[in-house]
Amino acid sequence: MIFSQKIRDFKFAIYEILEISRPEYKYAQWSKIFDISLFVLIILNVFAVMMSTIKGIELKHRAFLHAFEVFSVIIFSIEYVLRLWTCDLDKKYPEGFGKLLSILKNKLFFIFSIWALIDLFAVLPFYLPLLFTIDLRFVRIFRLFRILRILKAGRFAKSIIVIGKVIRDTKEQLLATLGLILIIIIVSSSLIYYAECKEQPEAFSSIPASLWWGVATLTTVGYGDIYPVTALGKFCAALIAISGVGVVALPSGILASGLVEQFEKEKKGEDMDNNLTNHIVICGWNILANEIITNLLSEDIRKTGIEKIVVLVDLEEKPEDLKKFEENISFLRGDPTKKENLLKANIRECHTALVPSDLQASNPDAESLLVALTIQALDANIYVCAQVQDSANKIHFQNIKVEEIICIEDLGAGISVGSAVNHGLSAFVDELLSFNEGCEFYRIDIPNDLINKSFLEASKSFLNKNIILVGIRRHNKKNEPKLYINPQKNFLLEKDDNLFVIAESKPV
Repeated sequence: MIFSQKIRDFKFAIYEILEISRPEYKYAQWSKIFDISLFVLIILNVFAVMMSTIKGIELKHRAFLHAFEVFSVIIFSIEYVLRLWTCDLDKKYPEGFGKLLSILKNKLFFIFSIWALIDLFAVLPFYLPLLFTIDLRFVRIFRLFRILRILKAGRFAKSIIVIGKVIRDTKEQLLATLGLILIIIIVSSSLIYYAECKEQPEAFSSIPASLWWGVATLTTVGYGDIYPVTALGKFCAALIAISGVGVVALPSGILASGLVEQFEKEKKGEDMDNNLTNHIVICGWNILANEIITNLLSEDIRKTGIEKIVVLVDLEEKPEDLKKFEENISFLRGDPTKKENLLKANIRECHTALVPSDLQASNPDAESLLVALTIQALDANIYVCAQVQDSANKIHFQNIKVEEIICIEDLGAGISVGSAVNHGLSAFVDELLSFNEGCEFYRIDIPNDLINKSFLEASKSFLNKNIILVGIRRHNKKNEPKLYINPQKNFLLEKDDNLFVIAESKPV
């Protein structure tokens, strides 16, 4: 089992290196080196293909070009195999009804994705020369599209996404503009045909033949290969050329205004991706939120599949602490006690709704309770984790079935007393609760081989994997959870138990 965990960690490391990772991620530097190296190799391949078409260079350096071809194909092949192996870690692919089915579906989705097809076509010409009569090495030039992946490394990734949103949002205006352009082209081609067909029967033999002139004149100033010679034709051409200025300006203006509007929406937190799933929604803001987000973006958390965080807060602009998190954080401006704002955050599809306590509010627990009530009214199945200031108010959160209630007062008092008696306890607890490095607490489903086993047997099984079993969470007949921390050694584990363990990363 330890070996399989190491394989899983190695697989995740390969996945992160192959994909563009955030600067604070563990393998970010290796990922950057890999992307730059791959980019250079792609450019050199395109240059080599171009040079090989020059007979003198091809004859003189044939051996070198072939060796470079073999080296490149080996690298590209290894890359393709590794991407295929790790693609099931990408959460954008749909999950199946079982582990094996899910993996197979992810592999198929990857194989038929545009990037995977480009990767495949880049190496197939080398392996399948007998099936083709033409030199397909030139297909490798399509790997230049991989350059677009480098854009994901910085701020441009967000810009590309914004451009896509603008095109989707303005598609009706763009289609209307395209229709107008088609009408102008057809009318202008018809006019020039009737004006010039007698004088230039070869150049303007029909209206379809005049379409080339219409397109060239409307979009540019013409190529000079076909031009009117009659007075009426020149007059029509002048009007059409002037109209072309508006034809080009219309879609440009639509896209430019759309981009400005989109950036303003994002700056004010008025735009959100409705396709978000399995994300964390932070409903509110306090001085501890910065530390919370830093932990949520840690490598160990990402291994659980949670990569996106939505911060829903009633502020005019994005908080300063959020501005340093460029990716994987979405700021949404709005009151979290309003259903419409929660729906914008796609809260029904979230992994957890986290309700932090506003430490500066006059009655923070009342506000947190109202947010939790609004979430529960939308969907009782949403998992809510709420911070509470006063332990006396925990009962109100329990009454509305809030799954996780974190009482800051109890935690502070408990850790303070424990640290006074057992020196160093606070640092120990802080390390266990932090997801930045070292071992942390994890909740896992009970493995099938431990069902009906005793707590002692389960503890020994986990210790062999360098994992410490701490306790069990079990639901009673009323579906109320009960915790058993370090129970008796003969305590029997049941089928639906959840186990709390301490491990370096979440056990498989």
